[in-house]
Amino acid sequence: MSKSTLFIVSMATLVLTSQGAQANSYDQVIGVQSADGGALLVKRVPVAAGSTIVGVEVVTNDLRTTFPKVTLYLGGRGLRLSDATVVREFTNVRGATRHHIALTCSPVDVSAAQDFYVAVTWPASDGVRGPRDGAAIPAVLRSEGGESFIAAGPDKELQRIEGLDLGVQLILEGGAAKGAGSGEEPPAARVWKTYLSTDGGAGGQPTFRFGVEHAALVSLAIYDVSGRTVKILLREPFEPGEYVRPWDARNDGGAQVASGVYIAKLVVGDRVFSQKVVVAR
Repeated sequence: MSKSTLFIVSMATLVLTSQGAQANSYDQVIGVQSADGGALLVKRVPVAAGSTIVGVEVVTNDLRTTFPKVTLYLGGRGLRLSDATVVREFTNVRGATRHHIALTCSPVDVSAAQDFYVAVTWPASDGVRGPRDGAAIPAVLRSEGGESFIAAGPDKELQRIEGLDLGVQLILEGGAAKGAGSGEEPPAARVWKTYLSTDGGAGGQPTFRFGVEHAALVSLAIYDVSGRTVKILLREPFEPGEYVRPWDARNDGGAQVASGVYIAKLVVGDRVFSQKVVVAR
């Protein structure tokens, strides 16, 4: 690992600390030294035509950190967020129990290939001190130029962070979109596992993550504690891979469900996985 490095950028100081804490694939944790708050860490994510954005995922270094805003922008001209269009905005974002924070939103349909930007607004901070200690986002250290930026000042001018890929991505319907140059293995080279996990999500709206080891018919449904079907989220064939599907806490009739405990059941071929889901309003 390289030694920690400081980059002075615009009105903020970017702080890099070796060896991120969330997974072995992370080389650095990135914080912004901003006494008054308001500086941004930004990830550019190209999205293909025909895609649907259903959320944003941010990996946080410290579960105690609350980020004032996470904003999804549709890219504008040049390298200034002031020229971009705000598409969705999340406030008071905190991990609480999970480092991977899934923020679900109403769908954004992408009719033509577009560049989107995810901007994480920094709290007032003197910078990250180390893994799991202080406001920061893990990142992958890369030899090639990345698509991650820091922004500060009234025009939010983007200044590239060379060679780093921030732990930020879009959640697409049926999968996830990572920034260009993320260096992910091609799907054929991956060994997938079949699993089901659940995030609490934003506003009491759970998000389900599941893996498919082999091509199979997959169903994901929500049941109440008495076993009655509440909502069928999907029933369709899936190729091997990892997928994300949010639930808006509504039943098949479109009505909001009551607060309480529900059961999510994933069926992949002849394998069945279950998770408890708590809806709290």
